[in-house]
Order: sequence, then C-alpha cells, then structure tokens
Amino acid sequence: MIKIAIVEDETEYQRMFEDYIHRYAKEKGIDISIRVFSDGFDISEGYEPVWDAILLDIKMHQQDGMTATRIIRQHDQAIPN
Repeated sequence: MIKIAIVEDETEYQRMFEDYIHRYAKEKGIDISIRVFSDGFDISEGYEPVWDAILLDIKMHQQDGMTATRIIRQHDQAIPN
C-alpha cells in the first residue's frame, strides 16, 4: 500500500487532490491510503516517517510548506523531493 499525505489548507483543493489520486490509483490498480492535513504544523509536529509521498501547499496559516519540509527532513531523509 502506498501512503500519501496531502497538506493543504483549502478544502476545495484537498478534495481535488484526493480525487485525482484516487482516480489514478483506480486506473493503475494501485492500493493507496490518503490522509489530509490542514496545516504544515499538523504533519510536522511529532512527525513519523510513514509516508511514501507528501503533497505540501506552500502558503498555510500556522506553518508554511517550506518550514514543514525542513522539519520533516530532520526525521525522514527517504521521503522523495
């Protein structure tokens, strides 16, 4: 199973990304799990390296995507760029 995190503060885009990923997975016969986070802080605080891919928005309210990326990289060097 491929585990994907979507970090996006706008509900419209959260749903759009989820829809795209689910359609792609269905077409390719891939088993996926998606979790949505509403802010960079939500994923970076207590981060555990369980994700195969993380889609990060850059501008968010509490913690932007670049800051979240720096924190995540401290705990998970294997996550793709």
